[in-house]
Amino acid sequence: MSASVVVQVGISVTRSDSSIAETLAKHLELAHGQELRASLKNISGLILPPENCLDIDVAELASTRPDLPTEEEHRLADPLRLDHFLMRVHAYAGWQRLNASGLSRGALVGFHSRYKYQLMASSPRAYRELGHRLGQSADEPLEPFAKAYFSALMQALGTLPTPGLHTNVLMHIGGYFRRHLDSAARQQLEISILHYRRGIVPLTTPLCLLRYHLSRHPDPYLSNQVYLHPHTLICDV
Repeated sequence: MSASVVVQVGISVTRSDSSIAETLAKHLELAHGQELRASLKNISGLILPPENCLDIDVAELASTRPDLPTEEEHRLADPLRLDHFLMRVHAYAGWQRLNASGLSRGALVGFHSRYKYQLMASSPRAYRELGHRLGQSADEPLEPFAKAYFSALMQALGTLPTPGLHTNVLMHIGGYFRRHLDSAARQQLEISILHYRRGIVPLTTPLCLLRYHLSRHPDPYLSNQVYLHPHTLICDV
């Protein structure tokens, strides 16, 4: 019988691995049956085997933990879906760490701040609504609000961003550097983003260029953005 794949988080994955299968094998822990049940409190994602091989424990886990990132094994052959899945896994793991270290309103605001641009890329509507809800939450009991907030966040992050939404975010971030760049550097950045929008270059091309400019012109807010630091990003600049 096929085993489910339980994702234990904390190790970065790079595109330099020779195949997606090897990537997953290096950084994911296989679990099944009793091992799966023993791991439930710590897992941060689940890769589902083919439906006809789906163990009842796996099915129950996926249905009882709706915020847990799950993906069908065969869909991860698409690099975009693999990146998207692992981004959600890291978000879930970050939430686990936040709760383990002690949930506070300040910690919740900090967590949300780190995901602002990722949210904007996934769902501009959720970006606006969650920011508004968080700003109006001072008088709400923290734990139930935080639980509802995280569920809404994970639902929004479950949407695969479109090139158009990515382009919008890239342009927003690029705006931070305009006053630091000369006309040639600004044009290079704009062309890189435009070429991504047209499908000429991958998303990593403008992302790496933005990270390069960030290294030259540090900004604490941008440095803390999850969007600029995807775990699979390889920059050659």
